[in-house]
Amino acid sequence: MFRRLLRTLGHSQGRRRSAANGVGQATFEDSLAALRRRGFMVLYGASSGPVPPFDPQRLNTGGSLFLTRPPSGFQRPGLERPGSERAAPSEQAPEAGVLGLVG
Repeated sequence: MFRRLLRTLGHSQGRRRSAANGVGQATFEDSLAALRRRGFMVLYGASSGPVPPFDPQRLNTGGSLFLTRPPSGFQRPGLERPGSERAAPSEQAPEAGVLGLVG
């Protein structure tokens, strides 16, 4: 069913330019198969379980696919959260009266 849904949402003969996969093991292969040549997939979750190891050559045979896995909140000690130096002024702005809160 997941594969059929991807085809109905897709372009270029049912293939997508990008995919964001938060499910993990249950949908990983279908998500890769749904990507068009040079497609891009972000694997950010594993609610159905972690994706088992796979041969990186799979990305090449799929059409030069790109796969990334952003950090899951864990950072090595001493490393700041990416972008935190830019976020600090905007986080302090409401207290300074510079930026109002919506909500």
